[in-house]
Amino acid sequence: MDKKDVIVPFYDWSLADFTLYSNRLRIEFGITLQIGGHIVSGTTTSGADFLKYVGEYLSKTITDSGDRFQEVSDIIKDKYEEKARKIYPEISSQKSNEAKEEQLPGKPAFIHLKNVDIWTDSNSSPIPVKYWRGKLTSVDGWYIGRMNVEAR
Repeated sequence: MDKKDVIVPFYDWSLADFTLYSNRLRIEFGITLQIGGHIVSGTTTSGADFLKYVGEYLSKTITDSGDRFQEVSDIIKDKYEEKARKIYPEISSQKSNEAKEEQLPGKPAFIHLKNVDIWTDSNSSPIPVKYWRGKLTSVDGWYIGRMNVEAR
């Protein structure tokens, strides 16, 4: 195998850092990602907000099926809220910098966006999505800022 044929595993440390800022510090900003020929443009959000949204969405869907499912609906919503707190705890601004560093986990696997527009090809209108989750290692390229929809 030639040196040029060596496949290097890719992990974008800066995109991972942005994800950590969103997950632990709840910092939100516009970002546009290129993933396998698709453009995904939205606002970063924490994994906790994403999980809470999923729990609320499932809960509402179940509740809309009838009152007899209210208990199941509440259990599912509570489960997702608990997972959000455990997996993505917020760092308190009152803790020391050392304590904050200790709370930061290793490499995140997913980036979460809200108020998303997805373009599947250059001739299409964007597909609006409320929340979106993507694998960091699938991102081919990115830039800070949302894609300007009006410019299209």
